Amino acid sequence: GTKDIIKIEDATESVDLDVLGLVARTATVGIVRGGKIVEKKKPHLPEHVVNIIKCVNPRCVTTTEPAVQMFHLVHSDRQEYRCDYCDEEAKF
Repeated sequence: GTKDIIKIEDATESVDLDVLGLVARTATVGIVRGGKIVEKKKPHLPEHVVNIIKCVNPRCVTTTEPAVQMFHLVHSDRQEYRCDYCDEEAKF
């Protein structure tokens, strides 16, 4: 396999592992302090996602009104989310 590294300085608490779980589910996040890995974390798929995914249904209230974009996890194996308002499947 291959490894990609993303380095974010001074961002230990600001990295949202839930969002990272949406795009890189198999990633491992190594927390480095003083040049040494002090902790490893695995991102997971969040049960609810707010204002990260946009609904593509033109008839959904979120496309015509200034409503919050809310999605819920339906199938974690398929990484399938559905809109809380219209039940449209999110496409990744």
